[in-house]
Amino acid sequence: MVKKTLRSIYTFYQNHFFVGCCISLSCMWLYHSLGDHALPIICWYKAITEAIFVYAVNARKNNEFFYYRNIGITKKMLWGTTLTADFLLFILLMVLSNKI
Repeated sequence: MVKKTLRSIYTFYQNHFFVGCCISLSCMWLYHSLGDHALPIICWYKAITEAIFVYAVNARKNNEFFYYRNIGITKKMLWGTTLTADFLLFILLMVLSNKI
């Protein structure tokens, strides 16, 4: 059961990895170009674009969440793991852009 749950969460995350990665890469580029003084704006940009993305996916793929709910995965668990992984990628890219 755990393996199926992890595989299902991974599949859900795979569908949204590209958009999250593009947003994080654009934040990395902005941070590298503008410097430390733009960090609050970059963080707000990341938060707002992620919120818009989550809203769009929830509206577009509402029926898909029934599948996950039937196998015991809540919407909170899906989005929690997806956004946590995306946030960790964002932090990693921000640290790397500071080192470059």
